[in-house]
Amino acid sequence: MEITLQSHADAAEARSLVPKLDAYIRSALADIRDGEPPPGGGEALLARAFAGPEGVVLSARDPKGGECVGICITTALQDPLTGDDLPALVLLWVDPRWRRRGLARALGERAREELAGRGFQRLAARVESGDDALIAMGERWGFVRVLEWMVREG
Repeated sequence: MEITLQSHADAAEARSLVPKLDAYIRSALADIRDGEPPPGGGEALLARAFAGPEGVVLSARDPKGGECVGICITTALQDPLTGDDLPALVLLWVDPRWRRRGLARALGERAREELAGRGFQRLAARVESGDDALIAMGERWGFVRVLEWMVREG
């Protein structure tokens, strides 16, 4: 795989990712609910990522032209009982043309390495109930199920 992984140091440097982030957010939310997402979602996500040491922003670029073909973002997930912050993988996107080549795994592993370098030994990830493919992928990568959330509608 001839991909370049780039770690972004601050929101200004990562600003070029905003159009891809906005498109991803729009697409992901369309699967969950009706209506348009609030404006500025990509900017807000970057702000959350750079708000604390739990945040990592990575992009993958095709060396032939430099097009962004993957993004990985972690932010802090606060435990409501303890108040402890835990890094959480909140966005992992790979361009469909680049899937099944190990790019998602490379991005996730690089995020884990950066977080370990900051003293974090754990990384959480949110998975929709019933997304067996994503759950299986997470388990192959070493994630284990720890908590289950239930949501009541209406």
